[in-house]
Amino acid sequence: MLICDDKDVICDYIINVLGKSATYVEARGAYTGERNYIVFSTLTKKQAIELRGFIHQNKLHAFMSVMTTSEVFGKGFSSL
Repeated sequence: MLICDDKDVICDYIINVLGKSATYVEARGAYTGERNYIVFSTLTKKQAIELRGFIHQNKLHAFMSVMTTSEVFGKGFSSL
């Protein structure tokens, strides 16, 4: 999960470089009231590290939170 100012550059990287998809929603900062976006994506640990590096390398204004997922199912995911 990422909170960012510019969803386009991050979503483009997730889709075109990492080969994954993402979902975003518009949000407002509780403290600042500024508009930003929350971007959700399910990535492998390696892909999350690559995304973190991309954010740092490009000095993007983003907050990234990584959560461990024990199971993923639904459209686009194969069943084990």
